Amino acid sequence: MKIIILSGKFGMGHFSAAQTLADNISRSGLDVQVELADLYQIALPHANSLLYGSYAQLMSGGGRLINIAYKNAVHDDKGLPRMLTIPQSFLLFKLSAYLEQRQPDVIISTYSLASRIVACYKRMSGSRAALVTCITDIGIHNVWLNRDTELYLAGAEQTRRDLLAAGVPAARIAVSGIPVAAGFAPAMERGERPFELLVSGGGLGLLPADKQLWQALSRVAGLHISVVCGNNQRLRRQLQHLRLDNVSALGYRRDMAQLMRGADMMLCKPGGLSSFEAIHSALPLLMFRPFLEQEIKNCRFILDSGMGELLADDNAAAAQQLTGLIGDRARLDGYRRNMRAFSAGLDSEALLRWLSAYQGGAAA
Repeated sequence: MKIIILSGKFGMGHFSAAQTLADNISRSGLDVQVELADLYQIALPHANSLLYGSYAQLMSGGGRLINIAYKNAVHDDKGLPRMLTIPQSFLLFKLSAYLEQRQPDVIISTYSLASRIVACYKRMSGSRAALVTCITDIGIHNVWLNRDTELYLAGAEQTRRDLLAAGVPAARIAVSGIPVAAGFAPAMERGERPFELLVSGGGLGLLPADKQLWQALSRVAGLHISVVCGNNQRLRRQLQHLRLDNVSALGYRRDMAQLMRGADMMLCKPGGLSSFEAIHSALPLLMFRPFLEQEIKNCRFILDSGMGELLADDNAAAAQQLTGLIGDRARLDGYRRNMRAFSAGLDSEALLRWLSAYQGGAAA
């Protein structure tokens, strides 16, 4: 059985989830061939780096244009934002040629526009390839929703309820969580040491440049802060220039699982993947107030599930909040218990079971 996993590298969360799915399927023992593909590498082999660079610039400016598109785009009669209909036609043309050459049995998508274009390809070509859509945030929007989808992998029960409300049959939904790479797991007992706050802005290092914030947090007694700046070299240089004794400014890291196991709490934007990496690590979350719509929904899920809290907007209040957290291990233990209980309730084998049944049905 041939499987293609489609994604995009906007912020790397979509693509990291796709890589995790590819690794899990490859290790499953199923008789399959798995190919991991980037939609924009297929469509723009010589210009996709420019596209992703432009996205990074938009996000470094606060992502306001992206949020406007998410919230206020005018939709066509199929629910697709009209601003996407022209590039959709081009992407459909390119992806169709790619899929016709490879003839996959199953296409798994971790990126909403890829799911939409695959669904269009299936209707246009009559392809019998099955479409599996893995939703990489808690909330959904209409580009995720396509009637030609055989299976939706939902991050949480809230995602499942939203899919049901949108008319998706219950039999086509599995609450399996957002895919997280192997290695993200709860830490062993932490020894006596300063409280470790891990701060991460993802690969792009999207973190506040407000030096007063970092100075205020650095004055919290009994606290050490490791700031993963990713590819944001400007922020890393700024933090190094401040010479704060208990703040370590780190660059891009490939050992986030290990860093999480050594931390007591993580301060970050509530992205889908980073939130689920913390959940699988039983690492309580302290979240910057989100701006992007999908992150607002992720944040609400974390708060409602008792897995963390919002960082106070005022710098002095944020420092006082951290002081309180350091002295309130019972509150942190409660966040960890809720994370473990949530993880234990996920159907992590749902995709592999579905693939095995689909393979058996195709063989019959």
